[in-house]
Amino acid sequence: MELNLVFGLGIIFAVVGLGMLFNSRRYARMYAEVRRGVYSLYLGGFMALIFGLFITALNIQVDWRTTTVAVLGWLAIIKGVAILVFPSFALKLAEVRAKVGMIILVGIIALLLGLALLFL
Repeated sequence: MELNLVFGLGIIFAVVGLGMLFNSRRYARMYAEVRRGVYSLYLGGFMALIFGLFITALNIQVDWRTTTVAVLGWLAIIKGVAILVFPSFALKLAEVRAKVGMIILVGIIALLLGLALLFL
């Protein structure tokens, strides 16, 4: 079960990373839309919280990959709570993330993390 979770998250991170690298301008427009529509911000915060709770509940730490997944789960919980409790701060962060250079950097990190979870 744990390795299926690791493999699934590896695929998700790799695909999102590639998407960010090949479509950085489109991702920048999506982040700009988040700043305009607070409903999508709250939905994202709620989804991050649920995702983090799901990951931490199902994950058993046996090696570095499952520990990495557990850390990602806890970060998702923190992100979800931060968005839901401090939405104005989250909107300011969305402005920073809406820059194409930042999206490319995050895309590279997500791709490398995904590949590491898949192949290491």
